[in-house]
Amino acid sequence: MLLWLQVLQQVPVNQDYPMLSLNFIFVALAGRLLLRERLTLRQMAGTLLVVTGVALMASQL
Repeated sequence: MLLWLQVLQQVPVNQDYPMLSLNFIFVALAGRLLLRERLTLRQMAGTLLVVTGVALMASQL
């Protein structure tokens, strides 16, 4: 949380807010790797959509 507040002070919000969406990816990967949870096709498709959206937003900055 403190790191995120530091980032908000350093970087404009329109650049760092899309990166907040990457938490969905980290949670899914942590669940798979640490807790041995299964990722469904729907979850993988959603993760891919999040990555695509973040990449599109980052490319327009």
